[in-house]
Amino acid sequence: HAFFGVLDIFGFENFGVNSLEQLAINYANEKLQGLFNAIVFKAALDDFKREGVDVPAEMPYTDNTEVVAAIEARPSGLVWLLQDTCSMGKATDATFADEVAEKLRGSAALGRAKDGAKGGAAQ
Repeated sequence: HAFFGVLDIFGFENFGVNSLEQLAINYANEKLQGLFNAIVFKAALDDFKREGVDVPAEMPYTDNTEVVAAIEARPSGLVWLLQDTCSMGKATDATFADEVAEKLRGSAALGRAKDGAKGGAAQ
């Protein structure tokens, strides 16, 4: 069982099944969070440099850049794989899952649920 770990910043829900709508909401939240991080951390570093504070070149923080890229990348991102799968005549949830597993096999964004984990599977 594979999953994408996308943070839902407004509710931290962990549904057994998530809809495409929920994925789109979480994706938009991640894009906004990434923009916020870039602006805030860049501004903080600029302030520190201007004030002569010795700080590392980059401030470490956790982000979902790889997950966002795996969702939106052309031609092998989740959105594009879904579009391709939906355009096939006899596509199923299983053929889509197989395509995602094949195309995103090497991606750090595609996680594996531990046995018995409740991960949010997309439906």
